[in-house]
Amino acid sequence: MAGELAIRAGLLPEEFNPVGSIGFCLKAIVVERGTPDDMEARNILEEFEKILTENASSKFERLGLEKTESAPIINRIGFYEVDGMYIDYIIPCAKFKDLMKRFSIRKVLQVLKDVGYLQMGSENKNGKVVPTPSQTVRLPGMPPMRAYLFHVENSGRESVFRLENSWEGSVYQLTEQDEVQYA
Repeated sequence: MAGELAIRAGLLPEEFNPVGSIGFCLKAIVVERGTPDDMEARNILEEFEKILTENASSKFERLGLEKTESAPIINRIGFYEVDGMYIDYIIPCAKFKDLMKRFSIRKVLQVLKDVGYLQMGSENKNGKVVPTPSQTVRLPGMPPMRAYLFHVENSGRESVFRLENSWEGSVYQLTEQDEVQYA
């Protein structure tokens, strides 16, 4: 409609094809992006994985370790537990919303649920059990809290476990059996 008005007003040449131009622009966008997929969903997944990989050992406290076995976590994002080939992350709702504030939290939770990362909880409302994205979590030594639980496959995510010890210059890697190996 706008293209036709521009032609009538003499702003565009008579041979201009507004409908064809829309198709051309759409194709150019797909070529530039590399996919016709939902770009916001892709960005959400990239941001989520970036949070996990960049903050793996420095901002997540490992569950099951004695306090004397682990260094204190400053500005903790959440908790994690290694379960064979998977890593379970527990991130308090308020913290997660702050981390993903660039996006709509509803969209974030839907995308993470769709790819299988988000573990849904349930709540009893008016006598009905209703699925919810968050769960009440009870961790030792802490009051109950609402949190999101994520179940992420460990394979191919070596960087999640990579720990760098800058003062000694050594790098060590956690194996699937949770043994520390020096590299």
